[in-house]
Amino acid sequence: MLSREEAIEAGLFGAVHADVAPRIGDVIVAARSGIAYYDDRLDDKGAQRMIGQHGSLTSEERTVPLIRLGAFA
Repeated sequence: MLSREEAIEAGLFGAVHADVAPRIGDVIVAARSGIAYYDDRLDDKGAQRMIGQHGSLTSEERTVPLIRLGAFA
């Protein structure tokens, strides 16, 4: 668990512009293994039913391939 400031200082989001920083949560919970954490107090359980989960600090999550197509090349 990290505060917003700690996560930004640790570089978890890359370079963060000051205008964007307030959009990051006050507290960041990032898994270090194949596990997902949820806030069970929420009535909407939609996120828990998703097939894939993201947000951990594993190498698989931190190494995302760049896809180049058409106008995005």
